[in-house]
Amino acid sequence: MYEFDPRFGLFLEGVAQRVPPSASVAVSLPATTRLYAYTAHYALAPRPVVEFQAGTTADFLAVYGSEAKAAGRPSWEVPGGTVSALR
Repeated sequence: MYEFDPRFGLFLEGVAQRVPPSASVAVSLPATTRLYAYTAHYALAPRPVVEFQAGTTADFLAVYGSEAKAAGRPSWEVPGGTVSALR
């Protein structure tokens, strides 16, 4: 399922372990292909997944391939990125 980017599969598994199934998650992903977004929606179900934008109402922020974290919020390292609590 993750042949296009095996590290992304590890990232999604880490996000799924940190984000409760009832919580929503905003994802910050490479803009190079929609495949990342489609795969995130599938792998993180039943969690509502939205693409990150300023002013998001999601409960968590998952950032792939970056050291970025939500300032002043609890954050966890996951393979290939971070997960931060927004609420």
